[in-house]
Amino acid sequence: MKRNVLMGKIASIGVCAAAMLAASCNWLPENQKEKEGGEPEATLMLNFADTKASGLDTDEFHLTVVRTENENRAPVSDTFYFGKFRDRPSEMKVKAGLYLICALSDTTSMPAMETPVYGDRVSVTANGGGKSEVNLRCKMTNSGVKFTFSPEFAERYKSGTPVIITPYGRLSYPLSRSGKGIAYFDSGTIHFTIDGSYLFSKELVAGEIRHLKIDASSDMGGLGFTISLDESVSEVEDIQKVDEIPVLNVAAAKEMPRGLSVTVRGKVVGVVSNGKVVAEAAVSSNIVLADHNGEYTTANVLPVELKNSQQKKDLAFDSVVGKYVTVTGTLEKRYDTTSLLNITAYAVE
Repeated sequence: MKRNVLMGKIASIGVCAAAMLAASCNWLPENQKEKEGGEPEATLMLNFADTKASGLDTDEFHLTVVRTENENRAPVSDTFYFGKFRDRPSEMKVKAGLYLICALSDTTSMPAMETPVYGDRVSVTANGGGKSEVNLRCKMTNSGVKFTFSPEFAERYKSGTPVIITPYGRLSYPLSRSGKGIAYFDSGTIHFTIDGSYLFSKELVAGEIRHLKIDASSDMGGLGFTISLDESVSEVEDIQKVDEIPVLNVAAAKEMPRGLSVTVRGKVVGVVSNGKVVAEAAVSSNIVLADHNGEYTTANVLPVELKNSQQKKDLAFDSVVGKYVTVTGTLEKRYDTTSLLNITAYAVE
């Protein structure tokens, strides 16, 4: 379910971003000026109900109005307006259907330092022959994180640089920047890595500024509390304790971005041969890990590429089938799915 929500968010942001490519000019299509036959018209009236952040001129915000479904709920992608909020028609004549309305102070979704984004994203149904008044709220739409590294963590990883990976891009946050700035990300899951190795993930909520203190400890638990800043932004403090590289199961590893170095524990259930997972020693170049016996669906298994003769000997299918294996390597696409390549360590239970 979480994955579906995230993908839906990526899709909606993509619609807004695509429509805003020409946001420096104001554009109103012909279907706003004249009614086209065959589809009933509706009227949208857009206003900002309130402004929580001081010093922001909502008239300068970038506005897009995109129809995502027609009146029969069939998917469409019709941009009815993009431009500055101040230049919108007071009564916007549109076709009936479901609309995604985005009014934002900045159109970027890339992670960056000191880049809060304010505005609103709403979905509205415009009924044929009717008027819909939409009152937008000016609130922070992305999430801020200030990272603070304990002396123990900084000492343990002193030769590395933390990199935060998101669906929209990556951001370096050097150890020397500890506690000195706020990084902003679109809400959703971020993955914290150092020197390419995955350490932990965090779910970020729009409108929050999170102080994330990262400590090197054997306790992997978390602790948090909330402090109210104002009506639109809350501040959250976390303590993330990291002692060693975590061991993921197959399902968790499949959710990680490609390019990460991870350690995965799974049961050997087969090999990939001619594009299929089979429970036999058909090849020596790979083994397949799963969380459960009898799992052969490509989407739910993790192939492990064996490149040298020692790996092929130690992890030969006949000797490890049915056993749990812990393997460290890099997640990449191979065998038509996310796989573990460039193996650096392994152990058989």
